[in-house]
Amino acid sequence: MSGQTLSKALHWVAILGLLGAPTLVAAEGTGPGPAVSAQSALWPQTDNPGNNVAESSEFTTLNIYDSQAADDFLVPTGTSGTWTIEQITADGAYADANPATSVNVFIYQDNNGLPGAGVYTGTNLAPTGGLATGDFVISTAALVPAWILSRGTTYWVSVQANMPNISSARWQWTERTVQSLQPSVWRDPVGLFHPACINWQRRAKVCNVPDPSSGPDLVFAIEGLTTIVGAGPRIFNTDPTSLNGGGGNKDITINGSDFGNSSGALAKWEGNPLSTTWVSDSVLTAIVPAADLTTAGVYSVTVSVGAQTSNNQQVQVQVQVSVGSFKIFLPLIRR
Repeated sequence: MSGQTLSKALHWVAILGLLGAPTLVAAEGTGPGPAVSAQSALWPQTDNPGNNVAESSEFTTLNIYDSQAADDFLVPTGTSGTWTIEQITADGAYADANPATSVNVFIYQDNNGLPGAGVYTGTNLAPTGGLATGDFVISTAALVPAWILSRGTTYWVSVQANMPNISSARWQWTERTVQSLQPSVWRDPVGLFHPACINWQRRAKVCNVPDPSSGPDLVFAIEGLTTIVGAGPRIFNTDPTSLNGGGGNKDITINGSDFGNSSGALAKWEGNPLSTTWVSDSVLTAIVPAADLTTAGVYSVTVSVGAQTSNNQQVQVQVQVSVGSFKIFLPLIRR
């Protein structure tokens, strides 16, 4: 499919089931809901940018300088329907004053933690923004044939700049200091400068690109429209059901259903993300910061998996106050 433009749309189909039509699993007390479309950042990996960059460039004739970087993303468990990719962004910069002429975008299947077979190739694409600066904004407008994405499956995205035939010209992808899923990867297809990385290898640890490195991942985002069918995450209860303020952060266990896999679920406190640990499809643990426990009241806990958000579960926060020689927790709860 080389030469296809991302100015038309990437249409992805995520299927909840191994074969045939989607398998719809109803949450307790509900039936499969109607299809819901949501405009969102499907994979927003733009936080925690590092200070260093990794080359990912292609040259028409000076191919001894070719390089390619890639990072992974996940279609969460619990997703079904279609993902229409409307925009891919990749933050980067140029090594000198020579900008790219266009960009290439590749999507790969995962093969044991490295990019595998290609599922999309778009070459010589014109970004809608950032060609002069290296912060690429690649909007999608043309449909390509849909393909099936299995739930809970990892894929890899690679953005590569087409550079003028000047040896000093490079596009360099911004590193990310924290890691999601697998660390990013890199390859030197000719192997002149990095013979150990002719094929995909861990960018920072194996290829030492860059040296020194400021983080394991790369800064990018995949945005678009997702149509969701079937059951989303659902909270049944929390343990404990109330928290006492003071004394630092507090742990909370969230029990429910359809929490996806280890990379797909995120607990939230009043809509703000919590540090979340996936235990199983029905159990999460999370840490509520002490700063969120300073005022007595009733607070909302939710779980998000992809573009789907659970029901609200209320958690009582009690704050200790002194009345004369007595210490009590507010609000007073009759038991």
